[in-house]
Amino acid sequence: MQKIIFSLILVFCTIFFLISFGRITKSFLQSKTLEIESYNVGDCPLDVDANGVVFAKAVPILTSFAGTINFNVEKGKFIDEGEVIGTIRSNESSHNIIAGAKGLFCPMEFSHYEVTDENGLISSPPERFVVREIISGEKVKEDTIIGSVIVDTSYYILLNDVDVSQSKTYLTLLFDDPFLEVEGEIITRKDRTIILKVDDYLNYFIDREHFKIRKGFVKGITVTREEIVEKGGMKGLMIVNGNRAAFMETSLYEVQGDRYIAQIQDYNSILVIKNPRFVSEGELIGAF
Repeated sequence: MQKIIFSLILVFCTIFFLISFGRITKSFLQSKTLEIESYNVGDCPLDVDANGVVFAKAVPILTSFAGTINFNVEKGKFIDEGEVIGTIRSNESSHNIIAGAKGLFCPMEFSHYEVTDENGLISSPPERFVVREIISGEKVKEDTIIGSVIVDTSYYILLNDVDVSQSKTYLTLLFDDPFLEVEGEIITRKDRTIILKVDDYLNYFIDREHFKIRKGFVKGITVTREEIVEKGGMKGLMIVNGNRAAFMETSLYEVQGDRYIAQIQDYNSILVIKNPRFVSEGELIGAF
């Protein structure tokens, strides 16, 4: 009888030891495998990419002569009506190119020259605004458009497939220079298409079809796709709560590539498990 009791105690101790040793081993392995990062929660800029079209009210510059064109005015320079902006040279003669209006000079042909109804533009937007750019030294035919004068410095940018809150009245346009930005007023919207009215930096945007915009700021942190987990149809992050892994539901905003902004309202800092596939919710986290 004593041998049986002793054997049972020995078996029990062995099982207990194996379980404890397994937990310790797992905890140790997790401590070496899990990647946990401390994030400070702050205002994250919600920057997104968008495709669109720029258009402005302009008048065309026409030529009655054929020949080789040469401009003496740079793109985007303000010109006066009647100003000589270049020449057209042929084998027989040379002719001055005279500006027929006052405004910003663009050596470009546009798809249209009147902006009369923003609602009409948003219903049937032009695929492109800049049809072609005319380069000094190229040959042109007579009775063709060889440039344009933008007569209104306020211009419009139509952006496609942009999700913007109905309460928002302005969007910030970003440049390659991170310290430079300009605001555009939302004047018309339909579904996920909006038209911005902008008053500055026309030279930078006139022939662009790809834009970077800042929709606003979100209190949270920036995470990658690998850090996002799903539970019961809800998306969120796996965080360290005390000494255990915990799922935290959060709103996610896609920004660039595989980066997202996770909205965090109730914390100033947070520990996020960056490779959550190695841990389950409620699991004891080893020493870090």
